[in-house]
Amino acid sequence: GKGTRLVNLNLERCCVNFCDDTGLDNTIIDDPKSVNYGSQGGRVSFKSLADGTPRTASILSTAPEVCKRLKYSVSLEISQFSVCLNKDKHSTQVELERAKSIYQEYLEEHKPCSNVTLFDMHNAKLVRRSGGLNEIDVCSLFSATHISLGWEPDVHLSFYELFLRLRSLVYAQRHNGPESGCDKGISSVKDGGPSEKTNQSSSVDKQKKKESMFAIDVETLTISAEVGDGVEVTLEAQSIFSENACIGVLLEGLMLAFNGSRVFKTTRMQISRIPTASLNLSDSVPVMTGGPWDWVVQGLDMHICMPYKLQLRAIDDSIEEMLRGLKLIS
Repeated sequence: GKGTRLVNLNLERCCVNFCDDTGLDNTIIDDPKSVNYGSQGGRVSFKSLADGTPRTASILSTAPEVCKRLKYSVSLEISQFSVCLNKDKHSTQVELERAKSIYQEYLEEHKPCSNVTLFDMHNAKLVRRSGGLNEIDVCSLFSATHISLGWEPDVHLSFYELFLRLRSLVYAQRHNGPESGCDKGISSVKDGGPSEKTNQSSSVDKQKKKESMFAIDVETLTISAEVGDGVEVTLEAQSIFSENACIGVLLEGLMLAFNGSRVFKTTRMQISRIPTASLNLSDSVPVMTGGPWDWVVQGLDMHICMPYKLQLRAIDDSIEEMLRGLKLIS
């Protein structure tokens, strides 16, 4: 009579490959320029040049002319995946030994010209339980031994075009499908009586009183990205720990590098937030309010280095051009 109370799913190995192609058509589009003059005039947008011709940008492909469509593939490999749902204990547990996703581009048949590891995760576990302490509604824990993430502009453009295709498909299915005659019923259900509104407000108040805890325990995190033409960023952390990520996170062995040059490094850094304290003049006791939060950053052995061979202005211009190019192409 209670239905399914326990669900166990065990997957030893799974491999998914997705192949598609993206367009490489050259085009010319409008390119208005926005300049912020501050107090002398604010933000001004220029749509034409000094001689009156409109500002345009030429979108040109770097691939050969023979290749009009760039083929790419995204693979996902999962090993030792298990899910356990226990409705009696109000718990959900997910375990994963390894998951790896790779993005590849093909200018020629069966010969990948680029290989990007989107993510690689080892020994991950996610535990979610509800109905614990009185003040806590849901307790969650995420742990992993190693997480590696990667990003490139070509990956961004390929996924963006895939998103546009899926959105157009959903839009076409929604407008071509038969119209349902239950709109009036939905509107009548939404317009409930005053008693229903009071019950909803009381339930919302109860949900606001209880908080959720989300703990994090990651041993190694590596993020690498190509943020500009010839600019690569690497972010590494030897340990990420938090008893409640909504309050604060402890980072150990944090390092930031541009093109292999270390710019920032710290042995230990704690990023936390506290409620804004309003001072009461009557008893001079700080009172925590429900308004904004203050951020607190504490660091140990923080080193900031600016290598003389690192061209910061060129890196800044390259990142700005990359963001501008992605915006124009999108």
